[in-house]
Amino acid sequence: MAKADVKYDTREELLKPKGKNKVKILEQGKEILPFPEIPKKYK
Repeated sequence: MAKADVKYDTREELLKPKGKNKVKILEQGKEILPFPEIPKKYK
C-alpha cells in the first residue's frame, strides 16, 4: 500500500479532477488515491 500511496501522491494531477474524493482521502490521512473504491478495499 505504501508504494501505491507514493505513486499517486506524486501524481497530484490525478487527484485534481477528483476534488471531492481528494478531500475525503486527505481526511483519512492514509490512502491518497484518486479512486474511492480503492481506499475502501484497504479498510
